[in-house]
Amino acid sequence: MNTEENKSIWIRLPKYGDRCEFTGLSRSTLAELIRPCKSTGENARVEAKTIGRSGATRGITLINLKSLLDFINAQPSPKMHTETEEDLNNKKKGTK
Repeated sequence: MNTEENKSIWIRLPKYGDRCEFTGLSRSTLAELIRPCKSTGENARVEAKTIGRSGATRGITLINLKSLLDFINAQPSPKMHTETEEDLNNKKKGTK
């Protein structure tokens, strides 16, 4: 799927206990991303919409796939630590 194709694709919030089929993120993690932060006033980090009938108390939550993937891609990669020869020698000696 290229970027133009997923620009306007909306996916459902997974059912309880399930994970997103595109990202593997849990329902609760996705819920955190689509809701504004009350303590900091920060906007939602991922675009979402709730579709429901007028007067209904519940609806279907849809997440914009492009917005979700853009958010994930914007996250920094974890720094991988590779052991140097000095690190290995220090381990053998029992020092840091």
